[in-house]
Amino acid sequence: MMKFSKLILVSFLILLTSCSNDNSDIAVNNSPIEPVLRLKKISTSVKGYSVGSTGEIKYDSNDKIIQIISSSMKTDIIYDSQNRIVQINSYYIDNPSVLISSKKYEYIADKIIISHLYSGIYTEVMTLFLNNLGLPVKCNHNIGNNVIESYFEYDNNMNLIHHYYNNGYQNNYYSYDNKKNPYYLFPLVLNIYLNEFNQIGKNNVNSIKYFDDTVNQFKTINHLLEYNSNDYLTRFENYQSIIQFYY
Repeated sequence: MMKFSKLILVSFLILLTSCSNDNSDIAVNNSPIEPVLRLKKISTSVKGYSVGSTGEIKYDSNDKIIQIISSSMKTDIIYDSQNRIVQINSYYIDNPSVLISSKKYEYIADKIIISHLYSGIYTEVMTLFLNNLGLPVKCNHNIGNNVIESYFEYDNNMNLIHHYYNNGYQNNYYSYDNKKNPYYLFPLVLNIYLNEFNQIGKNNVNSIKYFDDTVNQFKTINHLLEYNSNDYLTRFENYQSIIQFYY
């Protein structure tokens, strides 16, 4: 059975992008601190299904992403006084009092503790351990009464090149293009919320090699990437989905 982190499509929640000039080099865990090329909308579709979503992205006056709006759902991104995301809430537009999903983020030294709302109670689901660049090097996943560890390795562009679990559940290797990753300036927790761990780094993932334990060998998933004249990503396609970015 194929086991690898898929691009998250929660009720076809829109994926996001923003880009800065080539001289930018800030830690992934920080919020954007310079003008960004704002994405106006994004369209997501799933292959084999006649459904999809087009949504808008809302920013505040400091270019922080504060809301994601699709046709039926809104997602609010809440920051603290240090511009760190402390909560992400998703709800249906016609029933805002009922949360579809809610996550809280607590920052302690070199750790980020992530809790998810279950049955009215926020339960810790994972702890990220960060290096001095604000990148996760280890994650403790709380699953039931068990803690499962995963580990991360990077290249010189802070691209995630290897993500693996201590229990053998997942073992992924990532390859990249040489273009700017539109998620690079996203706060780390927002990036993970939208993409799991698949888009960490300066460049775009063009293939994932994963271990398929049903045949006891590695297999590769290739991504088709298209860009505009500024080398910004405009279209992503894999075996599962197509995502188009509009600037």
